[in-house]
Amino acid sequence: MSDKIFGPNFQTYDELRIKAEELLAEYHPEGTLPIPIEEIVEFGLSMDVIPMDGVKAELGVDAFLTNDLEFIYIDKYVLDHAPVRYRFSLAHGGALLAA
Repeated sequence: MSDKIFGPNFQTYDELRIKAEELLAEYHPEGTLPIPIEEIVEFGLSMDVIPMDGVKAELGVDAFLTNDLEFIYIDKYVLDHAPVRYRFSLAHGGALLAA
């Protein structure tokens, strides 16, 4: 068993900006707005987005990733009624996979 602790690596703002620019250059070179985050996550990063009732109520989060980083489960209410939060959750999930 590994002694390594799973957790985020510290990155500076400049490092994060460069990674975001690289991701967009690869998956959205057109640079148009709004950024098509759903297409990037589903088709570019090959993650399945799965709406599910009760994620927020049961787990206290809007969305979560599976351990294998293949699926993002998103609260159905967030998907249907909070588009900004939905896009935010997808962007964070996709950023973890792309890192």
